[in-house]
Amino acid sequence: MPELPEVEIARENLERWLAGRRITRARVPDTRMRGGQSRRRVESALEGACVRAVFRRGKFLLFDLGSRREPLVAHLGMTGKFQRQSKTEPLPRFARASIDLGPRDRVVFCDARRFGQFRLLDATEEKRISALGVEPLGPDFTPKTLLGLARPSAKPIKTLLMDQRRIAGVGNIHAAEALFLARLHPAREARSLDEREAVRLVRSIRRTLENEIERYRSESPLYLHEGSENRFRVYGRGGESCRRCRGPIARFVQEGRSSYYCPRCQPRRGRE
Repeated sequence: MPELPEVEIARENLERWLAGRRITRARVPDTRMRGGQSRRRVESALEGACVRAVFRRGKFLLFDLGSRREPLVAHLGMTGKFQRQSKTEPLPRFARASIDLGPRDRVVFCDARRFGQFRLLDATEEKRISALGVEPLGPDFTPKTLLGLARPSAKPIKTLLMDQRRIAGVGNIHAAEALFLARLHPAREARSLDEREAVRLVRSIRRTLENEIERYRSESPLYLHEGSENRFRVYGRGGESCRRCRGPIARFVQEGRSSYYCPRCQPRRGRE
């Protein structure tokens, strides 16, 4: 599933492709993408609009269409992606929405599994977005903020990191990677964190996300699709040797998701 780095790269691409451009035609035929909104309403709101900017909030993308038009909200879901093409090319497989820009260019939203979103920002979507937590790459995400979220919580620290109502955008992969860098066991109770560990963890989360964003600027983020190289430190490496201590990477199921960690580098201890 796409995580914050892939969504941020999608935002950068969309802003480069769309900012200052006028939409000459929009097609959003997929009912599920529109979330029950009428096709005519969505397409009419897009056609003729000039895209001012594209913003990211957590894993959501927001298209500013001007003060007189409702913003567009998109979510990549599990398999969604945006791509640019010439209008002379046929629409790609799994195209769910498309935006024409003048006589030549087109931006297409493709989604094989149809868990994504491509709709206008209404009250329901606004409520979901306003409920998101602090941005992990923003100035408000500090060790003090993390401790304020963690100290009342008996949840495992990895579960807390992935709670979008607390921290917006961190997913399973990068939570595992950040906890490895910070030398923290994913099952540690969040409230057991001390100040030094919070400093370490905030730094590790930022480093993990920023490094992935930088890497994805030059290549397609495939994560762990079949045939792709696993460049992560622990995620997806159960049974392999830890790159830090050479001990075996362990795996267990946590909240229905696979958690990977190094038992030597991430011992389960703390004020629990």
